[in-house]
Parts: sequence; C-alpha cells; structure tokens
Amino acid sequence: MFVRDQLADQNQNYRGRTSLFKDQISRGNASLQLREVKVQDEGRYRCYTSTMRGNQEAFVELRVIVRQPHTEGLLL
Repeated sequence: MFVRDQLADQNQNYRGRTSLFKDQISRGNASLQLREVKVQDEGRYRCYTSTMRGNQEAFVELRVIVRQPHTEGLLL
C-alpha cells in the first residue's frame, strides 16, 4: 500500500502546505489537507486514487471566501 505524499511531483505553490491523513488511508479515506489557504488556491481540483480494487477519480471545487476581521468594539 502506498501511504506517503508524492512530493517530488508536487506543484511549488503547495509546498509545505499539504498533508495526508495517513492513519485514515486503510479505512478508505485518502483526504488531503491544505493549510494556509490562499485566494489563489480557488479552483477545481482532480482527486485520483489507485488501489488493488482499481482506480477512482473525483473532482472538488474549492471556493475561498475572504472575510474582513471583526473590529466592533476594538480600540485602535
């Protein structure tokens, strides 16, 4: 079973911001976590997994919403 990140082929824009839930892979969860999300990360992502049972492909649409910090009652 392949349970590690394939970092050699990783896009430079995501370096140091991704991780797999390795303890969940044996349960069928191949989720990838993206940290420090940026507006530029918004878009359609292709998710591809390959196992002994076969290959699967899915697409995820990531929408990034930027909110202004809450300043009510804040003294500046």
